[in-house]
Amino acid sequence: MENAADLKTAWLQVYHPRGPQIRIPIPLGQLLSTDDAKHLVESVNALMDAGFSVDPPHLEAGEEKLFIRHIVRRVRIDEKGQETPIADLYAEHERMVWPVLTVYLNTAEDQHNFRRATGLEIKQLPLYDGQGKLERGPKYQKYFTALAKNVGVIRKKNPRYNPEEEEVKKRKAQFIFVRWADLPHQEEARPETSSDRSLRLRREILARLETAGPDAKALKALSPWIKQCLELMHDSEDIKAVTDKCKQLFAKIPVEPPQPQNGAMPGGSSKATPQTMKILASLEEFLPTSMTDPLYAQRRITSHEEITEDQAQELIAEMKKLEAGLEV
Repeated sequence: MENAADLKTAWLQVYHPRGPQIRIPIPLGQLLSTDDAKHLVESVNALMDAGFSVDPPHLEAGEEKLFIRHIVRRVRIDEKGQETPIADLYAEHERMVWPVLTVYLNTAEDQHNFRRATGLEIKQLPLYDGQGKLERGPKYQKYFTALAKNVGVIRKKNPRYNPEEEEVKKRKAQFIFVRWADLPHQEEARPETSSDRSLRLRREILARLETAGPDAKALKALSPWIKQCLELMHDSEDIKAVTDKCKQLFAKIPVEPPQPQNGAMPGGSSKATPQTMKILASLEEFLPTSMTDPLYAQRRITSHEEITEDQAQELIAEMKKLEAGLEV
C-alpha cells in the first residue's frame, strides 16, 4: 500500500553519464533545483570512485546471469553430414515454456564443460530429433532432463538478432551463450579422456576425407592413418560416422571398364596367380575387414586392368567365401 509520501512524489528513471541507471524521486508541488541535480550526479560519481560497479560481479558489460534447471538434447546435421550436439536450456519456472538459451557443443572442450557444469554426458540425454525447439508441456515431457540443482549460465544479446525478421530460416536467436557461470574463465590443462579423443579423431578424419574426396589415390594414402585412428576410437557413434563417410566416398570413385586388346580381355591366363591375390588384398585395405563393402570390391575386381575376366570371377567367388565368415 502506498504511503502519503509516495502519493506526493513522482519517480524518474535516468542514466548517469558514467553508465548506471538511477531512479530519482521528484517531489510534487515544488521544483528540483539545478544544484540538487548536480549533487545527485556528484553522489553517483562518489559511489563509482569508491569502487561500485555498474555491472554485477564477474560479468562483463552486456552480460547477464540466469539459472536453468531443465535440458533438451538436439542434433544439427550440416550439408557435409557432420553432427553437432545441441542443448536447449530451460528455466526452473514451468511458465517459461521456451528455452532461455541454446548451447552448441562443437568441440570436445565444449562437451567437457557441459559435463562439469551439469554433471551429465550430453550423449546420455534423450534425443529429440524433430525440427525446432520444444515448448515445455506434457506432450514432450519425455525429452526433458531435470538437473539436480539450478545451474548458472551467462548470456548476452545477439548483435545479429532482428526482431522484424519474418523468415524463420533467417531469424537469429535473441541471446547467445557466453559461458557457464560456475566455471572459471581459464581452466588448467586436463588429461584427454577416451571420449574426447574419439570425438577429436572423428573430426580430424572427416575433415581430411572431405578434402580428399572420391579420389582413389588420396584415399589409399589416408588408409593407414585412418586405421590407426580407428584403433584408438572407442565410441561406436564416432566410428560409424567415419566408416559411413569412407563408404560414401568409395562408392563415388569412378570405375572405368578395361579396354579389350585385339578383341580379347587383357592377360592370357584364366588361373588365379599370387599377383591377382595381391590385387584383391589391395582392394580391401581401405577399411578394416569387418567393414569392407563386398559390392564395391566386386566392382573394383571386375574392372581391374591387370586380371582377366576368369580371374575376376574366381576372386569374387573367393570373396563370397570370405564374406560368409566376416564379423558384422
